[in-house]
Amino acid sequence: MAVVVAGQPEWAALTVRRRVERIRAWADTIAAHAAELAELECREMGKPVGIGRSFIAGAVAGLKAAAHQALTYPFSETVTGPAGERTDIVRHPLGVAAVITPWNFPVVMVLGALGPLLAAGNSVMVKPSERSPLSTVRLFELAASTGLPPGVLNLVLGDGRSGAALTEHEEVRLVHFTGSVGVGRAVGKATGHRLRRCVLELGGKDPVVIDAGVDPVAIAQTVAFINTGQICTSMERIYVHERIADEFVEALIATARTFTIGDGGSRHGARATRRRSPLRIVRGWPLRSARVGGRLRGRASRARRRGVLPEGRRAGSCRGPRRRSTGAVLRAASLGIHLRTGRHGQTQRGVLCGADGGGAAPVGEGDA
Repeated sequence: MAVVVAGQPEWAALTVRRRVERIRAWADTIAAHAAELAELECREMGKPVGIGRSFIAGAVAGLKAAAHQALTYPFSETVTGPAGERTDIVRHPLGVAAVITPWNFPVVMVLGALGPLLAAGNSVMVKPSERSPLSTVRLFELAASTGLPPGVLNLVLGDGRSGAALTEHEEVRLVHFTGSVGVGRAVGKATGHRLRRCVLELGGKDPVVIDAGVDPVAIAQTVAFINTGQICTSMERIYVHERIADEFVEALIATARTFTIGDGGSRHGARATRRRSPLRIVRGWPLRSARVGGRLRGRASRARRRGVLPEGRRAGSCRGPRRRSTGAVLRAASLGIHLRTGRHGQTQRGVLCGADGGGAAPVGEGDA
């Protein structure tokens, strides 16, 4: 922490234009290494390389846009009152900021937070998820190669204990956290106790409502499986009007069947990950996913026994080999559940609201 505290005044002393030039140089370097970063994301958390490259390109554009906005931001301004009195407003950097990011978008979430913070003259300590730190480490190596001053951008690796140490540190003036609601509450409590600022982007069971006047096929192709379901816009609860429910469910199942379990579109894919990745925690993901699939199917079985969930409305597994260690993962990943309204509302809510992650798409049907 001493390094990041010491590095901030020198960075803030630069003109805004000089800071923007440094940030743009870093952004250009990231763009030149987008393929490499996408490969790392694929190896450490499974994002298909093609999707990873497109999201990284968008994040680079966002980083540049945030830096450009700083050139016209009113860091100082004068407000004149009705009687001619003047108020001078001068906005200073906060100092040290902490950015804590999730596992599903290692590069994108870091860059999205850093643009405004760096352009304003703050120094930043970043803690990526312990489940996907490799691409973030590479980001920082690229930053060092483009001439960002020492201490401006700093990296700490570790689990939640490292994140807690950052949120509770006296030198940290702002915490930018993206993650679960539970941890977000803890971050808010810690920063509130110290009267420090925080920015929270928290997860949830995001719903989508599909009315009768839309194209069910087009919606089914975009609503549930972006980034293999691991994104806030991959909806985990789908409420669809009964007039188009059957057509929508069939389209959703057809969409799920178009996904192939494989190596993410890279020659350094699933097999290489098992052989080469130093992150042993990755090996536990199939077991966790199997437990998730088991819980979800348990809820579905109870719903079927009560007549809420009809038979024959399940997508089955994605195309691809079924290995013993990952069979439950593949089958759970494309589970499409169709729920009809009825007397057993609690069972229906249990399936709709109990899905873990975005890889399953429970559908509730209603007439309004």
